[in-house]
Amino acid sequence: MFNSNKLEFSFPYKIQVSKRTKRLNLKISAEQGIQLIVPPFTSKTEALTFLQENIVWIEKNQHLWQQYQNKTTLPDKIHFPALQQYWNIEYIDNVINKRPLIIERPEYTLVYFGKNDDILKITQLRRWCQNKARQFLRQRMLALSTQCQLHFNKLSFRNQRTVWGSCTEAKNISLNYKLIFLPLHLIDYILVHELAHTIHLNHSHHFWGLVEDFIPNYKECCQKLRLIEKLIPNWF
Repeated sequence: MFNSNKLEFSFPYKIQVSKRTKRLNLKISAEQGIQLIVPPFTSKTEALTFLQENIVWIEKNQHLWQQYQNKTTLPDKIHFPALQQYWNIEYIDNVINKRPLIIERPEYTLVYFGKNDDILKITQLRRWCQNKARQFLRQRMLALSTQCQLHFNKLSFRNQRTVWGSCTEAKNISLNYKLIFLPLHLIDYILVHELAHTIHLNHSHHFWGLVEDFIPNYKECCQKLRLIEKLIPNWF
């Protein structure tokens, strides 16, 4: 992926070369911003012309790329409530390093070394958070599985948009990376919720009864989750 000359337009965009596409394709989302997918050997002039021809459509969907711009605000700290950790972040611009690097230092300090590119910095911070989520959530899930005697087959992690987790008939559980930003009692509720689905793959009274055996205040947890989006950093 390479950056084009952003001075020619009033909005940020990226051009991505794909061997799988045979024609120019434009995408806009709050997660990825404005992306122009082009076949190999497409000239920059051809790409910019395509953008110009679609400016009206882009402006009609400006709310999406504006959301993306808002998400690119660099954080100065990261909070993991369940781990009782506040990480302070330092950014050191270093054009010598070809690959960005994040180093963990004592007293919960993160140091980012890399190019002065906000989008790249946020991408690396997301990956770091995802790694923390995998480590903690896997450990927590194994502990609760043993405690509740509810066993699963496989555990995976995804950036799900609308759900905190899911469970298949084969007892494969998928968890949302965003869980790492929630308090421990809400994380436990969601994990037990998915573990209960290994027995009842529905939301019957038998299912909720099983959840209540381990999370007596599950109804309160459900209500809190509806307002919990404020805890998720907008850049994530």
